[in-house]
Amino acid sequence: MASESGGYLSEFSAALAATTAAAAARIVAVEGGGPWAISGVLWRTGLVVTAHEGLSGDDEFTVTLPDGGRQTASLVGRDPLPLELTRRELVILLGISLAGWLLFSTAFTSLAITLLPSSAALGDRLPVLMAAYPMAFAIGFVSLITPSGLAVREGALFVLLSPIVGGAQALVIALGMRVWEIVLDAAVATVAMLSLTREK
Repeated sequence: MASESGGYLSEFSAALAATTAAAAARIVAVEGGGPWAISGVLWRTGLVVTAHEGLSGDDEFTVTLPDGGRQTASLVGRDPLPLELTRRELVILLGISLAGWLLFSTAFTSLAITLLPSSAALGDRLPVLMAAYPMAFAIGFVSLITPSGLAVREGALFVLLSPIVGGAQALVIALGMRVWEIVLDAAVATVAMLSLTREK
C-alpha cells in the first residue's frame, strides 16, 4: 500500500511539474503600465493578454518574454466595462462574491487542517482560522511592495495564525497556501491554452 501511494504521489508531482513548466513558457512581464511590471499570458504569437487594471493610460509597453528577450508592444484594445448596474445586479454580484470568498476560506481552512498535526485542537478558534485568509489576501492586495502580495500575504497569515497554531505551523500553512495558489493558477492557464490550441 505504501509503495502504491508513493507511486501515485510521484505521478502527481510529475504532472504538476509538467503543468507548471508548460504555463511558465507562456508567462511574460509587461512594463510601462505603472511603477512595477505586471504579469501577462502569451495567448498566441504576437498577442499578450494581461489585467486591465494593471495598465495605465499609455499605449506603448515593453514585454519581457520567457526566454529573457524584450520586445516593444502596443495596446490593441481593452474589454468594455459595464458602467451602469441595477440594484438587483449589484446584490447578485455581491452574493456571488461572498459565496466565492466562503469557498476560498473553506478551502484554506481544509488545507490548514490537513497541514496541522493530528493532535492540534482548534475548537472555537476555527472561525478565526477561516477569516485569516481573506484578511491576509486584502492586506496583500493593498500592498505596493510586491506583485500579488508576494511575501506580504504570507507575512500577514503568519501574524494572524501564530497565536492560534504556533509560529512553525503558521509558516507551513502560509507557504503551503502560496504553493497551492501557484499550482492552481498554472493549471487554469494550461487548460485555457490547451482549449485555445484545440479551437485552432
